This record gives sequence, C-alpha cells and structure tokens, in this order.
Amino acid sequence: MIIRKNECTENQQAFRMELDTGWILQCLQNVCLFAAIVLCYRETVRAARNEWQRTILLGLLFGAGAAIGTMLPVVLAGKQAMDAGLLPIALSAVFGGPLATIITTIIAGFFRLVGHAHGYAHVTEALVASAVGIGFAFLHRRRQAPITTAALALLGLSMALAGGLGALVAHRDVAETAPVVFAVFVLGNGLGGTIILGAMLRREDAILARERAHAQESKMLDAVLESMSDGLLAVDTNGKFLVFNRPAQEMLGDWRGDKLESWLKNYKRFHLDGVTPVATEELALPRALRGLETNDLNVVVRGPSRPDGFVVSVNGRPLRDDEGNVVAGITVVRDVSELISAQKRLAESEAALKQSEERYALAFEGAYDGLWDWDLRTGKLFWSGRCMEMLGYPPDTNLSGRMQNNDWWQSLVHPDDLPATLRALQDCLSGSARSFAIEYRLRRLDGSYCWVSDRGAVIRDEDGRPYRAAGSLTDISARKLAEQHRRMLQDQLQQTQKVEALGTLAGGIAHDINNTLIPIIGAVDMLLLDAPKDSELSEELRDVMSAALKVKELVRQILAFSRDEGSERCIVDMTAEIASTLRMLRAMVPATIALDMDVRAAQLNCKINQTQIHQVIMNLVSNAVGAIGPNRGAVRVTLDQVELEDSTAITGQEVEPGSFCRISVVDTGPGISPDVKARLFDPFFTTKPVGEGTGLGLSVVQGIVRDHGGFVLVDNEPGQGARFDVHFPLVEQKPAMDAVA
Repeated sequence: MIIRKNECTENQQAFRMELDTGWILQCLQNVCLFAAIVLCYRETVRAARNEWQRTILLGLLFGAGAAIGTMLPVVLAGKQAMDAGLLPIALSAVFGGPLATIITTIIAGFFRLVGHAHGYAHVTEALVASAVGIGFAFLHRRRQAPITTAALALLGLSMALAGGLGALVAHRDVAETAPVVFAVFVLGNGLGGTIILGAMLRREDAILARERAHAQESKMLDAVLESMSDGLLAVDTNGKFLVFNRPAQEMLGDWRGDKLESWLKNYKRFHLDGVTPVATEELALPRALRGLETNDLNVVVRGPSRPDGFVVSVNGRPLRDDEGNVVAGITVVRDVSELISAQKRLAESEAALKQSEERYALAFEGAYDGLWDWDLRTGKLFWSGRCMEMLGYPPDTNLSGRMQNNDWWQSLVHPDDLPATLRALQDCLSGSARSFAIEYRLRRLDGSYCWVSDRGAVIRDEDGRPYRAAGSLTDISARKLAEQHRRMLQDQLQQTQKVEALGTLAGGIAHDINNTLIPIIGAVDMLLLDAPKDSELSEELRDVMSAALKVKELVRQILAFSRDEGSERCIVDMTAEIASTLRMLRAMVPATIALDMDVRAAQLNCKINQTQIHQVIMNLVSNAVGAIGPNRGAVRVTLDQVELEDSTAITGQEVEPGSFCRISVVDTGPGISPDVKARLFDPFFTTKPVGEGTGLGLSVVQGIVRDHGGFVLVDNEPGQGARFDVHFPLVEQKPAMDAVA
C-alpha cells in the first residue's frame, strides 16, 4: 500500500479527464482482489495436507495478492495514488506465520523493484509492512487472545503510519500533501483496508475451524458406529440409508447404495416359525418412518451370507425434528441365534437332570451302600439298614424320635470335619452346586469313628426351591487306613528327594518369574525416561528398577543353581546396599513395627552377590517381623566391623581369620526356645502354620553366607527377642560405580 506521484505520466495523460470518476472502478478492482484472496485462502487451507504446505501456499497466495495490489492503484483527483499492495504482507504474518510473510515479502518486493522508478523505496515499504506484521503477530500470539476488530485496526494503523512516513520520505515532492496522505493512506487504505480484509479472513478461519470440528465429530461418530457389536440402520423419509454400520453389513449384507424399498423387496424375513413371511409394514424401519416404535421383535432373516436363516432381535425408533415431524427411522439389530439355542439347550439339560435324579432316587433300595433320604419340608431323615450297620447299630434298628432328625446326624460327625461338611451341604441346598461329595468321620455306637464317603444331591420343585435331598454313604475306613500308611511311606521318600527336586522346581519357577519381570522392567524403564531427573518420582522409580533387577539376578542365580553354576559377585558398599534394601522393605513392614538402621563403621566393602544379600536381609527382617506379630515392636539392623583372630572360635563353621562386616538383625519378639534354636537352619523346618512357611528361609541364608566365606551367629534370650549376626569378609578394594548405583 503506497502513495506516489503518478510515475507513468505518459500513459496516464490520456486519462486525466477520467480521474474524477475512475477511482470508483479502481476501488472495485481492489474489492475484487480482496474477495479473490479470501476465496483462495479458504481453498488453500483446505487443500494443505500439513502445516508446512499450508505456510508455503499461504505465502504464495498473499505474495500474489500483494503483487496484484501493487498493479491496481487507486488514482485520486489530486494526482495521488494508493494501492493495496502492503495489506497482504502485513496480514500474512497474522494468518500465515513468519515464513509465509517472508515468502510474501520476497514476491511483493520483486514486483515493486521492477515495476516502479523508485523501486528501492517501495521495497523498503514492503519490508516495513513485513516487520510490522511479524511483530504484531508475535505479540498477539504471546497474549494468546483471539483476533478482534480493534486488533486489526491497530495493525492497520501501525502499518499505514510506518508506510506513509516512508512514502513521504521517498517522495519529498508530495510532502505538501501530507494531510491528504493521512486521510487517504492512513485512514482510508491502511485502517479501512486492513479491517475489511482481516475481518473477512478471520471469518474464513472460523468457518474452517467449524468444518474441522464437524469432520472430527463425524470421524468419532463413524468409529463408534463401526465398533458397535449390534447392527445400526438409519433411513430418511426418501428411503435413503443414512447409516448402515459394519455389524449390520455382516448380518444383512451391504445395502448402503440401495434404497429402502429395494432392500425390503429383496430380503427374506419370516416369523419365528421360519415359514410365515413378515409383512413389510410390520418391520421396524417402516414402522419408525410412520412414527411407531418396535421393541424386541424377533425375526428369522435369510440373506446371501446365511441362507439357512438366523434369528435377530429388532428395536426401532423414529427420529423427529424440533417440530415433531419424523425425519428418519433408526433400527438396532442384534443376532440372538446363539442366545435362543443356549436357552433351548438349558431347558433340555434341566429336563434330563430331573429325570436322572428321579432314576437315582428309585435305585436307593437296590444299592449296597448305605442310603439316606432327607425330607426338607418335614425335617425327617431316613437311614437305611446299611447306614445303621456302619454306625454299629443292628440293621433292623427302628428309627424314632431324635434319630430321625438332622441334628442327630450332626452330633455324630467328628468336630474337625463338621464345618466343611455343613458347608458342602449348604452350597448344594442354596443352589451353588448341583450335588456334593465329601468324606468325613462318623461316631459309632462304641464311641470310635469310621470314615465314610457321602455323595448326595438336592431335588427342587418347579419354582427352584429344594424339597428333598438324598444320597449314599460308603464305609471307606479300610481305604483311609491304607492311604495313611501310604502317605507315611511317601513322606519318607519325599523328605529324601526334596533337596534333589529343588533344582528342577527352581528352574521352572524362575522362568515364570522372569517372564513376569520383562514387562515390569520395560514399563519402569519407559517411566524413567519421562520422569523429571532428580525428582522424588525418579528416585522411587530407580528403587523399583533396582528391586526388579535384583529379582532378575535372583532368577538368574536360581537358574544357575538348577544347572549347578556359580553366581557373579562384585565389590559393593554394604552400607548403601543394606540401606537400599531396607528402604524397599519399609512398605511391607506393619505400621506397628519400627524398622531402624544403625551404621557404626565408615567403609564396609564386601565382594558379594547383590541379589543374594538382598535375599538374606529380606529373610531375616521378615522372620523378625513375623516373630513380633500383631504386637508393637521394633526391628533394628546394625552394621559394624569386627576382627576374627581365631577361626576355631566359630563352632561348626570353617572360617578364615580376618576383618568382617557384621550385619545384626535384632527384634523385640518373644525370642526362640532352645529346642527350636537347635533346628533353626534345618531345611524345611518351620514353626509357622501349614501353608504359611516353607522352612527354607534360614537354611538359604546360611548357605549364602557360607558360600561367601562368612558365618552366622544366633543370640537369644526367651522373652527378650532374638539377634542374628551375619558376617561377610571385608575387602580393601573400592566398589565400582555401577555396583554402588
């Protein structure tokens, strides 16, 4: 946008008589230029595939607009002219970015340089407009505020003032027309043109944003429709399918390009008898277009993909506009063939079960085992002669009074077996189980107990309520005696084979643990990449990674143990290693138990396997916490240095004299009894209940310590807690950086 003397006087002299009216036509030309820029802006943004394409194309567009604007000046009666060449340059920074402005400035500068006598002055005007536009866009984006009319006015005023001053400096012969320059150049062309063109481009941006949002919503809707398990169909009042999603295509075929009328005519639909056709007006889509709803209409459909037919459940609803007029019909189709087949199979199974139960009841009298029959409505319990014989009564004992009651049977069951027996019976009565089979002991007439196998079932009425229970009793005392003898022999054999089997068992378990560790280590590694350095989260993640790697090393050692291989050792700082282990153990220690660490020596370096040391501390602390139990107490881990001058002082353990790192684990529990202390390190010996301990913890600790050339001492005072002292040989070398980490 410039103001200049008419530089082509020879060509314009012929049109001097037209100056009073020609500027109107010239203004219309610039308006057309604005409209062309706006239209091309819309299509350019739509066509761009990425941000780079958009920037380059907009730079070319605004550059072409600036060049054409330079060639379409508006000549006023006072021989002054103005053009719209600077407007696209300034606005390119706002709507295209700095790179687009640079491209625009290069194109506009070239045309100004070759098209005017004072080419360099006009290039300067383009550079000024470019700088003003880029500066304005930078400040505006930094504020993160929308582009308002006031902002466009400020941009136009700034650009016009800068350009107008440049024009007056470049054309000193027209300096006397400065008021005209201000009125025309600043207010008219700069301020008005920027507001008009900027507002039009801003409107196009809003339209394009709505189009993108609408397209995104359409994609999301399409994804939802395609991910549905049910078929969804929608048709407008003209019979055109608006929606025909993937499940609907799989069930009914692809009819998206056809009319509803064609689909209704060519598709075969029948009632559930599979013979009687369904009238077209009864189907869900036609009913929905008539404003009617359809609920759970089951129809047999035969299509190209499934000519034998399948059952679908159809639900239909009309779609209405704001005035209540039907504009479309919507139908949801669900394949219920498998459901109906399953219901049929269930009914057949229940009928067969009822027949089997009745047949079983009729076989009572012919069975050799003892039989019982319990009438749940009256509470009376029948025992066959064989049952009475098992209990030490004469077979012809007359049942009467209390012996016909269920409470009498419960009084005969051994107290240790009664809870499990009643639970199995209750599960069957409540319907959780169809039948029950349980073994328990019954008291005989002489007070001794016999083992019986009790198998029974419950018979229910049509409403599902139990009204009868029946079963059989088998005397299995001889079998139980044989099993007990066999278990004794097996226990003896297993005790001799346990140690040998540990290697094979450890290998299998280690492989499973290793497979579980792989995703854990991978996930923590990725989280460490995203976590801020030196943060609390990063430190905790490193602790988790350290623990996982130690477990991984433990797995490797277990595998090495199963293959009779050694384990890798490195020199580590025992203080840091034990502190790291205790930091991870704190979360597993109950809040009622304090876990403390006391270090009494400065440098404690040992050549150890880190995973095995972690296992030693874990076992000792876990035993200490278990000894305290639910009571309040404390566990203290102390590290110091001791000197061993005479190896014979350690009874039963071969140790070389020297300096040792002593790790003491002291608890405030009840202590250890002398008989238990004598067997502390025996494999498979444990004082915990069955299922809660393996008896391998302390034996593994002793094995690890001895393998490292150390020894274990136990100090105990019943009633005042226990103390385990673990000793590892010290070395003079310093730990490597990776071992410390």
